[in-house]
Parts: sequence; C-alpha cells; structure tokens
Amino acid sequence: AVDWSVLITIGCGLGIANAMTQSGAAHFVAQGLVGSVGHLGPIATLVAIYLLCLVMAETLHHNAAVAIMFPIALAASVQLGVDSQPFVMTVAIGSACAFAVPVSYQTHLIVYGAGGYRFRDFIRVGVPLDLICAAVALTAIPRIWPF
Repeated sequence: AVDWSVLITIGCGLGIANAMTQSGAAHFVAQGLVGSVGHLGPIATLVAIYLLCLVMAETLHHNAAVAIMFPIALAASVQLGVDSQPFVMTVAIGSACAFAVPVSYQTHLIVYGAGGYRFRDFIRVGVPLDLICAAVALTAIPRIWPF
C-alpha cells in the first residue's frame, strides 16, 4: 500500500528545498547560522545543524527535515570553506534520530496507539536516546568525514 501522506510530505519538502535554493533563502539561513556559530568553528556549526534537523524531524516528517536542511547545510559548508560531506551526513543522521515524540515517525505512532503509551513515555525514553545519538553522531561524523 502506498502511504500517500508520506509521499505528499516528501514532495512538499522537496518543493520547499528547491524554492529555498532558487530564492536564496537557504544561503540566507546558512549565512545567519554561520554568523551565529561559525566563529566557533565548523564543529559548532555541525552541532547547530544537527539540532535544527533533530527539532524539525521531531515535529515534521524526517524526509521533510532532510529536504529543507540539505541546501542550508551545503550553503553553510561553502560559507565556512570546508568539505560538505560531514554536513550532509549530519543532516541525514540528525533527521533520522528523532525518538522523543510519537509523531516524529509512523512506526512511533503505531507503537504509541497499540501499546497504550502516553506522550510523556516517549519523552522520558526518547530524549535520552536523542542525546546519546547526538553524542555518538557528532563525535563520529567529523572523524569519519573530516572537514
């Protein structure tokens, strides 16, 4: 069966990403991001991008988060003058590691409904898992894909 809501979300996310790139909004957002934390180095920018991806993935669908953050991450790496690979991987991993709320992924919603869990159960278990994933990812990414 085709999950039309996921396909529509992906399509909308790709449309937004294309619009952000074509309009210069991705460059503008990246400029603000690099202006805020870029002076601390590329790792600080990587952390900021990871956190933005995580927040977006927790509230939107992870595919939409990737589509929206990808052009921003690319523009940030260009502005910092570093390799884009760690930024791309940060977007991919940061958007995939959303465990704190049941609406972040469809299987979370299935477990949430069928298991009789409460919203705070997801927060109680998901936030520590989000933090562990962030620590591992932000330690490993710059080592595997150097700047």
